[in-house]
Order: sequence, then C-alpha cells, then structure tokens
Amino acid sequence: IVSRVGSIARLEGWRALFKGNLANVMRFAPTKGLDFFTFHAYKGLLATHFGLGSTEDDGGGRVVQRMLAGGLAGMTSTMLFFPLDTLTT
Repeated sequence: IVSRVGSIARLEGWRALFKGNLANVMRFAPTKGLDFFTFHAYKGLLATHFGLGSTEDDGGGRVVQRMLAGGLAGMTSTMLFFPLDTLTT
C-alpha cells in the first residue's frame, strides 16, 4: 500500500490522493450533522417520556438511553440520506 501511495504521488502529484474526496465529504457532512441533532433529540425524548437517563447533557446519562438514542439517530439519518441502501437491505 505504501509503495502504491508513493507511486501515485510521484506520477500524478499529491492532489491525486484526494481525488473524489469532496463528493464524499459533501455526502458525509450532512449525515453526521443529522446524527448529532437526532441523537440529542431522541435522548431528550427517552428521558422525558420513558424515564431513561437524564435530560441534562452532563455525560452521566444511562447507557441504555445513549445506546437507544444512537441507534435511532443512525436509523433516521440512514433512512433520510441513503434511501436506496435502506430499500435494498
């Protein structure tokens, strides 16, 4: 791998190592933003309606609350940003 990276950098320049990365970042950044937003929203929902953990963001929430909120946040962003992946699996 190291030799291939070196040969690409020598033949095409260092910019060739990052070719196509902008499209990946443009796809990835909104997904992670939605993940963070929905994680905190689900965490608050689980605290107020189901009594799991606390509503404060002090890091002392229950493990179950954080696991459920993280799972729901991941499912939400996947359904909104990758509909073809969701339908084919």
